[in-house]
Amino acid sequence: MAFKAGFVLQNPAEKGTCSDISIKIRYLETSLDQFKEALESLTDVTGNETQQVQTIADLKRRLALKNSLISSFLNGQHIKNARSIRCLQCNCPILSPDVALLVDSKPFSLPLSQQAKNSTSVNTEIISSWWQVEKMFDFENIGFTHARDGVKYLICANCEDGPIGYLCPSTKAHFVVSSGVEEPLDLIRLSLDERIYVKMRNDREIRGRLHAFDQHLNMILSQVEEVVTTVELDEENYEEMHKQTKREIPMLFVRGDAVILVAPPMRHI
Repeated sequence: MAFKAGFVLQNPAEKGTCSDISIKIRYLETSLDQFKEALESLTDVTGNETQQVQTIADLKRRLALKNSLISSFLNGQHIKNARSIRCLQCNCPILSPDVALLVDSKPFSLPLSQQAKNSTSVNTEIISSWWQVEKMFDFENIGFTHARDGVKYLICANCEDGPIGYLCPSTKAHFVVSSGVEEPLDLIRLSLDERIYVKMRNDREIRGRLHAFDQHLNMILSQVEEVVTTVELDEENYEEMHKQTKREIPMLFVRGDAVILVAPPMRHI
């Protein structure tokens, strides 16, 4: 039996196409290897899809809370007096907690309580931060002066010290000076855009620039320096060794329930 030799002729165009496909396959394999190496270098990435979804949802929740805090502060909304407002002269209660709303950026010239003798003009002080009260019956104790240039001023009804605020002639809203409030948050509010010290649970200390806060001490800080102190036992000498770990964080959201102490910056007199 005779066999005939057979040849398969390949079109040059088809040969070029196969070569291109081989190059693309090798390029794809190289890209996949590089992608795997990149994934392995990311220590925070795990293969658990459920954990990743929960992490993303938690980040979105924190971002929404951060945006609401900034918006709340910029608009001056939802920040009420957490403690009572009292007269600085006789300590008589003027307002109960949670009845006044903080209003910033509202400059008004309030007459000083002590006026110069034999002066024909009224000495005033420009104040921009107030506690706003809509109804007169929300006050525990308040008095009014006679109208001067169409404006009535608020005084303590017990000792007649004042003025401590004024009655807006157009809106009929009452405004009480926020600096006369027995309110720890006032000190923090004066530290906005300045570096503060925060002592937290789990032996954490934070220093950073304050951008926003609320009455629950939830805060947003930037340019943060975090110091974590850990205590280890020296097995040979049975003595405690304190080690500190420091790291810098561009932006940090601090939960108020983890805060122990907030110290505003020292002000030079």
